[in-house]
Amino acid sequence: MDSNLKKILELRAEIDIIDEQLIKLLHERVLLSLKLKEVKKEYKISAHVPEREKQIIKRIDDFILDKENREIIKDIYKKILDESRGIQLSDSDE
Repeated sequence: MDSNLKKILELRAEIDIIDEQLIKLLHERVLLSLKLKEVKKEYKISAHVPEREKQIIKRIDDFILDKENREIIKDIYKKILDESRGIQLSDSDE
């Protein structure tokens, strides 16, 4: 096997492991968002709390020092927050 192809396959295998972890964690996050939706509904608290979202994004700024990667991660995380907010704003209880 070509050494370049071998390296590509090794890197893909590492990515697959990380993807499995991410999928499990994202699923847990969705389940928690659904629970949070019910609690917020019970206590009549808004699903959208901009200050909380700012805190989460700030943690990325604090944790990821590499500016280029930080912006990529922030973009991804903003999508996660959008989806989480959508779950909490939805009327259906699927």
